[in-house]
Amino acid sequence: VSRAAGHWVTNRGRRMRTDEMMRLQGMDEKGFVQVVSDRQLGKQVGNAMSQNILERIMVSLLPAAGLVPRNCTLHDRWQ
Repeated sequence: VSRAAGHWVTNRGRRMRTDEMMRLQGMDEKGFVQVVSDRQLGKQVGNAMSQNILERIMVSLLPAAGLVPRNCTLHDRWQ
């Protein structure tokens, strides 16, 4: 069995569901329209970068690149 089948949850004796994988990546599965198989979705979610990581990068990067007004203060919710 490959990793594409999902990660094993030891204390539950089963593989992770796609909604659990999405929450682990910081994604809200409510309102999400799935148009691929569960296996494909699991691969895509597994290859995604966590939203909190992207947010931390953008909060630092945008001001450094001069892409936000000087009077605008971005808040790093994960600090």
